[in-house]
Amino acid sequence: MELLYNPEVMPEQEIKATFVARQPLVDELVSLIAQQPEGAGVQHVVIIAPRGMGKTTVLLMIKFFIQDGDLGQRWQAVKFPEESYGVYDLADFWIEALNLLASETHDESLRAQAEMLKREYPQSDDLQQAALAALKDWRRIHRKQLVLLVENLDMILTQINDERDNARLRDVLMNDGTLMLIGGATTFFKEARAYEQPLYNFFKLYDLDDLRFSQIQDLLRRRAQVDGVPDFEAALKANASRLRVLEYFTGGNPRLVLMLYRVLTQSEIGEVRRALEKLLDEVTPYYKAKVETLPAQQRKILDHIARVSGKTNEGLTPGEIALAVRLPPNQVSAQLKRLSEIGYVRAADLRGRSVYYTLSEPLYAIWHQMRFGRDARQRMWWLVRFLKLWYTVEELGAESERLGTRFGEYLRAGQFAQARDVLDHQGYLIEAMGDAALGKRVLEKITDAFRAYELLSSALSAYKGGRIEEALRQLDLALEIEPDDYTICYVHGDTLGSLGRHEEAIASFDRALEIKPDSHEAWNNRGISLMRLDRQEEGIGSFNRALEINADDHGAWHNRGIAYLIRFIDDMLQKNFDLAKEDWKEGLNSGKRSADENWSNAVSGALLAVAETGHWRFARQLITEGNLEEPLFPLARALDYLLTGDQALVEKLSPEVKGIVEQIIAKLRSLAQG
Repeated sequence: MELLYNPEVMPEQEIKATFVARQPLVDELVSLIAQQPEGAGVQHVVIIAPRGMGKTTVLLMIKFFIQDGDLGQRWQAVKFPEESYGVYDLADFWIEALNLLASETHDESLRAQAEMLKREYPQSDDLQQAALAALKDWRRIHRKQLVLLVENLDMILTQINDERDNARLRDVLMNDGTLMLIGGATTFFKEARAYEQPLYNFFKLYDLDDLRFSQIQDLLRRRAQVDGVPDFEAALKANASRLRVLEYFTGGNPRLVLMLYRVLTQSEIGEVRRALEKLLDEVTPYYKAKVETLPAQQRKILDHIARVSGKTNEGLTPGEIALAVRLPPNQVSAQLKRLSEIGYVRAADLRGRSVYYTLSEPLYAIWHQMRFGRDARQRMWWLVRFLKLWYTVEELGAESERLGTRFGEYLRAGQFAQARDVLDHQGYLIEAMGDAALGKRVLEKITDAFRAYELLSSALSAYKGGRIEEALRQLDLALEIEPDDYTICYVHGDTLGSLGRHEEAIASFDRALEIKPDSHEAWNNRGISLMRLDRQEEGIGSFNRALEINADDHGAWHNRGIAYLIRFIDDMLQKNFDLAKEDWKEGLNSGKRSADENWSNAVSGALLAVAETGHWRFARQLITEGNLEEPLFPLARALDYLLTGDQALVEKLSPEVKGIVEQIIAKLRSLAQG
């Protein structure tokens, strides 16, 4: 995985394998190093480019070339880190060079010498001379000149902020062949551009241009090769239009190219919002640092361009900018020229009449809008803009359909916060599709669905609180909005059933089943309402359909068993003993499949009802055939006594069981005598 902010801790081979576009510059700088004299007259260099353009990687490649090639016999590379916050004067600079040289050469004695010099020379003037002398001694002993590869040279000179030290540095660089300095800087700093400064016009300057389209492709191709991404060449061809979008948003900045492409290739379209928000959060330090290095007037101008271009995607003339920021037009023109030179803005000539300025990196406008937009909708307009450019209308339409399905799933699960988030994202997708009529229809549809499910949620709360009539009123309103929603129809039927309005409940369950025919829950509840209406045959049919769909629906097995037991009692009352036996067997089998621990109570109740009609022997036979002696022991013993008259069958029972058996006996005798 590429390290976007710390490339120098990446493996050397990975850095080399992913290095693109800047090879001609590295070759030129290496050639320049080879041509340097051993004494006075060494040419020194500064590479100027905004952050993320590859300055660090260029310096690392120079270091590798010196280490790996013939130049290593004559030159020693010393690479400064990006953050040299401890360099406060020229003495610090030379001491840092000594310490870094010790690290590069694994020379602990050199590091110890640097520490000794700091103790021996407490005064900066003395220390800088002693540290420089130590560097010269190292050069003389090892017969190698030093190439100081200095990151953020502009920042270091700003920290030193001393013209005397700058003059001393110039003297060393110009008149002593000990070292060559190759620096990196984000801007053309005042120490090198101001006429009155000692380092004025001293360095040979190089600019890093934005990556061109072909170079962006090459960068991604190399990155994919290192990451082991299969079939990447085909992906490049298939996504050529998207790479153009990538070029547009990043302005050809290598760091941003990798960051944005990584986000988009590793995120589904539905996750792009979160992925881009994360990216924009990650680039906050990058853009803050980039802007905060500018003078106040340039920052103000850049801020205004970002605000306007984030809304209009159009450039601004110097006159328009001057009027908006309340600065003289000549000052604005001068600052725009400077911002253009250092890569912050671009100028475009429209038919030769006017110069329009826009941001070099549209991604900055997006970041600015997200961070400083005045309201939530304004802060998220960047997403619509990006979706329009990155995805086709067909892809957006397919994602819109997928989001609609997910929206329904969240609603049915009662996850309203997630549903609201999907609803928001759906709105952005529809805006990006650019079909206002379609957008209005879709948004109305999903907004109605959200309102209906808010009513459903409220109804469920009322139902749980025992306010059944209130729940039904809210469900009626929900059905007016979404008459074809399965969940609302199902809950509506369930609520009607709780109120004993079973005919209406069946109608609601039938509507739910038209929408979702394979709902075993709806089939089961429909069967319950049919049972309540004493329509056992139809009820059993509903339970059977539920069990065809889900053989593990324990509730359906239980209800089917109850329905068969009710039929069993009806058959007994009509003295249809053969039919009664069949119903009894079905009831017992269903009860076993229900895994209901209290099923024996239902069985006992059915047999007791049969015994109450005087069919004692038949009831006792069913207990035996069903192996129900143990769970139905009190009823079985009562029947045994009534059939035999054996008093011992009762007398030898434990007191607590004896009492129950005697109650059953008394009840059955009473019914028989009546």
